[in-house]
Amino acid sequence: MGKEKPAPTETALDRMPEICICRFHMQFLRPARPGPFVGEARIPHMTNSTAFTEATLYNEAGEAAATARQTQRLFPIRRGQ
Repeated sequence: MGKEKPAPTETALDRMPEICICRFHMQFLRPARPGPFVGEARIPHMTNSTAFTEATLYNEAGEAAATARQTQRLFPIRRGQ
C-alpha cells in the first residue's frame, strides 16, 4: 500500500479573488516615529467586480499618521491553477 496524499486544506487565501490595483493614493500626514501603530481598514463600497478600500495608520497618541485609498478590480477565483 502506498501512502495517499492528504486532501488539500482550503485557506482564506484560496477563497480570495485575484485583484488588479487600478488606483492607489497614499498621504503621509505626519512623521512616523518609532513606536506602536494601529491600522484601521474598511471597504466603503464593493460590487461584483470592484472594491473601494481605505485605511488609516494611527500613532501611539492616536493621531492619524497616514491614510490610503485604493480601487481594486476583482477577478473570479480560478481553481486548480
